Amino acid sequence: MTIQQSIKVIFIQLEASLTELTNEQFCRKIDTLSNAIIRRYEWRMVEMLECLQEGVATGIENYEKRKSNITIETSKAAAIHLMHQISASLLTKNKDLILEAGFGENSYELNKLPTNYFREIH
Repeated sequence: MTIQQSIKVIFIQLEASLTELTNEQFCRKIDTLSNAIIRRYEWRMVEMLECLQEGVATGIENYEKRKSNITIETSKAAAIHLMHQISASLLTKNKDLILEAGFGENSYELNKLPTNYFREIH
């Protein structure tokens, strides 16, 4: 099984679990998670994959510039739609990329490291 196939399986399982929840349950803040929604941590992974897909288009990946997508935390339909978009756009071929990353807390200097799509998707 390829990593892309594995991600698609995970998305299918995640979608199945989402259909069991009402939108209110999906968005409910949990006291024991410091008032975070239970799915917030899963959505970070989805946002990272969305960011990677955008980086593939430009050849430059920078996770620090990823967009926080509040809609996927508050709308089951939007979350499922985004997962379908990502699944449909997963590449089957590798592609060279440049990873941009700042390693200091207040660093505006970006380090540029060679990487590739397969490494990043893993």
